[in-house]
Amino acid sequence: MLEAYEKALGFSSDKTDLSRQVLKEHGNMSSPTVLYVLEKCMENPHEHGDKGLVAALGPGFCSEMLLVEWAGGVH
Repeated sequence: MLEAYEKALGFSSDKTDLSRQVLKEHGNMSSPTVLYVLEKCMENPHEHGDKGLVAALGPGFCSEMLLVEWAGGVH
């Protein structure tokens, strides 16, 4: 599934490395999986204004997408 996002959105696999890591360590936990990926992402340094895409697919056909932008540190 990650490969389909990469192909459709035109980015390299380094953009989905954290997702692969979480899936390898924890498996697919359905919707909560994105929170684990987000936690890993927030551990990395970011520049103000960096953007990311949070996407989840559920059983049957359920799809959620959220565009996020880094606004500063976490308190």
